[in-house]
Amino acid sequence: MTPKRVKKFTHRGRQLEVWGIPLADKWKVRVFENEKPVTGVVYSVAHDTTIDPNWTMKAALVDELMALAEEGIKREIVPLMPPPGEAIP
Repeated sequence: MTPKRVKKFTHRGRQLEVWGIPLADKWKVRVFENEKPVTGVVYSVAHDTTIDPNWTMKAALVDELMALAEEGIKREIVPLMPPPGEAIP
């Protein structure tokens, strides 16, 4: 099985990671902090979209989805859950 893809980034002092997780029928992309999801948003793309006729994965599609997840956080379109121990505003 293909290993998960991870891209680290910082936002407002928080160390976050975007994970591209390969599943049986799709790639799931989600943002994590300390291995816990920090948004309610999950992005996905089906394998039949990420595989070309020669059965080669189009890695760029997963990378673009991961970039979109990161951009959503940085542009504050997608809200982050508060860090552990902090009240929900």
